[in-house]
Amino acid sequence: MFVLPLNSVIFLALLRYREQKAWLLLLMAAMPQRVLYDQMVLLLVANNLREMLILILCSWISLPVLLIFGGWFNLPRGWQLWILLTLYLPALVIFLAPALGGWIKKWRVGK
Repeated sequence: MFVLPLNSVIFLALLRYREQKAWLLLLMAAMPQRVLYDQMVLLLVANNLREMLILILCSWISLPVLLIFGGWFNLPRGWQLWILLTLYLPALVIFLAPALGGWIKKWRVGK
């Protein structure tokens, strides 16, 4: 979890630590990662079709990039960072979006 510079951002999921999806994100980030299919469990973070489509589209960003660079092991900065940017961070944003929306509304009302 601490090897990549952005990976510690996953700990933001603990802002909603009482929910099972927070622990899913955290435990998935702590597991050893392989390139294919290990991250499909992250689709469980989605609550509706729109969120699911966003996660799927983010994961499909990898395909043209893989074709351009010629495979997972030729990606700049390594495939681990790419998995984090295209799969874990979108899942984290989708998971935290309802809480962030509520906090923003409270902040606006307080002003």
